[in-house]
Order: sequence, then structure tokens, then C-alpha cells
Amino acid sequence: MEEDEIRELLEFRKSLAEMREETHKLVTKIDKVLEVLEKLTARWSIKSGKEILMKVEKPEEVTIGGVKEIIPLVTRGRRVGDAKVINNTLHLEPDPTLRLRTEIPPFTSFFVNKVLEPMRESDQERVARGEIRADEILTYNIVEEDGLLKDVEVRGYRDRSRMIKIIRAAAWTFGVMSEKI
Repeated sequence: MEEDEIRELLEFRKSLAEMREETHKLVTKIDKVLEVLEKLTARWSIKSGKEILMKVEKPEEVTIGGVKEIIPLVTRGRRVGDAKVINNTLHLEPDPTLRLRTEIPPFTSFFVNKVLEPMRESDQERVARGEIRADEILTYNIVEEDGLLKDVEVRGYRDRSRMIKIIRAAAWTFGVMSEKI
């Protein structure tokens, strides 16, 4: 090897070492920021989850109009709607003062595509394997009135833990949607 080639290789090696050191510093900073964000989101999630669970574990029993339970949809300490169980149908009703529209993210991208649809698809697979009946498949109907989201009717949620997952997802979704108005 010629002296110029060796010099270039040494300079390249030095540059790589400097880049590695800068990258390490950047990764350390990112880790610190992520840690702070994780603590903040955990605090919000725990508060929201506790509030929701308290209501789920001790729901108001109502007998008017077939309503079995009313569960407030709460996210980040703010009420964004109600979940009602009426004749084995879960109704997720956003607070009408929020004036939510289904085209506001993350309603479709998260709530429908990542929560409800995977549950429905899983149920269809379970029907094919003979684990559940076809009439037990999760179905949902999105009710809009004058362009505003009025209700999401969910049937076939089947068990309480699945219902709670749907309620938590709806509370979070309605909260994020309301921040984008």
C-alpha cells in the first residue's frame, strides 16, 4: 500500500470513530427523552386506566330502557363520553359537545383497523375452527348523525376483559380525536 492510501484509511478510521462517538451521544440523549416520555405516558395511562377500572368494577346499575351499565369514557382525567351496555350491545357514545367526526384520526386508523377489525377477524377464524358460533362474531355499527359520530354499537364482545379493552381504546381514541379539532 502506498503512503497516501494508508493516510486516507487512517483518516477514514478516525472519521468513523468520531461518528460512532457522536451517534453514541445521540442515542444516550434519545434514551433519556424516551425515559421521560415513558414516565409521563405511564402516569397518564395509569390514571386513565384506574379511573376506567374503578367504573368497570363498580358500575352504576340502571334499569331504565334496558341499560345495564354506564361506564364513563375517561382519558387523561377528562371525560370524553360514555359506554353503555344495553341488551348485550356495547354502545360507545362520545360526548356530543366534542363534535367528533369519523374522519378525524385515529378513529379509523387505530380504533377500527387496529382494535375492532382484528377482533372481528379473530372471531371469524375461531368460527372456522369451530371454537365459537357464527352468531358470536364481534360486529360493529358506526352511527353518525349530521356528519358527527353519535355511537359505535358493538355486539359479540362476549366477555368482560374484551369489553374493557374496547372501552379503553374508545376512551383514548375519542380523547385524541378531540385534541385534533
